[in-house]
Amino acid sequence: MYSVAERIKYLRKNKDLTQNELGRKVGVTGVTISKWELDIAKPKSNSAILLCKVFGVDLQWLMLGDVKGVTFGASQLDNDNNEVIKVPFFSDMDSIIGVDGSFKPENASYHLSMPKQLFNREVGNILCMAVPGDSMEPRFKSGNILAIDLDNKKIIDGNCYLVNHNGLLRFKCLERIPTGYILKSYNSMYKDTIINRSDIFSIIGQLFFKLSFYD
Repeated sequence: MYSVAERIKYLRKNKDLTQNELGRKVGVTGVTISKWELDIAKPKSNSAILLCKVFGVDLQWLMLGDVKGVTFGASQLDNDNNEVIKVPFFSDMDSIIGVDGSFKPENASYHLSMPKQLFNREVGNILCMAVPGDSMEPRFKSGNILAIDLDNKKIIDGNCYLVNHNGLLRFKCLERIPTGYILKSYNSMYKDTIINRSDIFSIIGQLFFKLSFYD
């Protein structure tokens, strides 16, 4: 199986699933599954991770056909392997925090097993999430996987953060102004939002890693 299209088709048939049945499991249409299997289109990052969860395979093998070295994905890896960390992944950004505003790792859709060598820094308290919507395109496309450092809340103008604004979680670039902050989008169709000091506002964490396949 030399292509991701062949691997998806093989895994689907091995699970005795129709294209429509597999589509429902990963949140896409049967037509989209057909396009993947015909190699007309490629799964976005979030869809690829959901496929790994359904099939119980590694993301690196599914997308690249690579089984050498340390792999990463939704499969179970040896918990004693110090070179691998398990990171909570949230497919629904709104489930990251509870009604009290605190981080809720137990709400994670599942955990990603990822090698430390993926990161160019020491990793600590982090989460992964899927980019919601198109407000941060073209730099961040819907479905891209982001790693957020929950221990880094220092605001640097132009950096991207996961923030809580009046109870709504948003992934935006931040800029400081005398009266507060501005939330900025890369997509020019979305207007900037001015955060006043009277608003309920907190930093959840800073972006430090993006994972993307064929986007």
